Amino acid sequence: MAMYRSVHMFVGGCFGLLLGVDLYSSLVSSLMGVIGGFVPDIDLRFKHRKTLHNIFSLIALTMIVYSALLYAAKYAYLDPVNAYRFSLAFASGMALHILLDSTTKRGVYILFPFSNRRLRIPIFKSNSVWANGFGISIGLFFLYLWLRQLDIDYLVKKAISFLSLVS
Repeated sequence: MAMYRSVHMFVGGCFGLLLGVDLYSSLVSSLMGVIGGFVPDIDLRFKHRKTLHNIFSLIALTMIVYSALLYAAKYAYLDPVNAYRFSLAFASGMALHILLDSTTKRGVYILFPFSNRRLRIPIFKSNSVWANGFGISIGLFFLYLWLRQLDIDYLVKKAISFLSLVS
């Protein structure tokens, strides 16, 4: 058992928030970061930490996501700039997952299939509470940065005006 999948998804989602320029793009970027944080663990039953925990799968999957979003941009109301932003959020979530897994004793096979050498910075045991706490702390730091960049006063005024319209 490695770091909890939910921790990887949380870190990717929190980082994705930082890539948005408005609330909409921040939330969609967050969703793409969550998906990117989840994807490397799809290979749990087949060569785990090899098949999807490497730089080549990161690049290939990001290119697929970007191509799909550009295709969708032709037929939906999606700005190509947002397609790039959302693909970057996906790639960031996946890269952060790989980076966090490299801090465990098992490490990751970063250059698989061309090399079976592991990238590992053995700070934590794979199933450690400390490893998961470290990941959650990184996610909370990204969330803090995102909240700082928001104009909280503006959002409160908007919420109050919306509530006064509803009542």
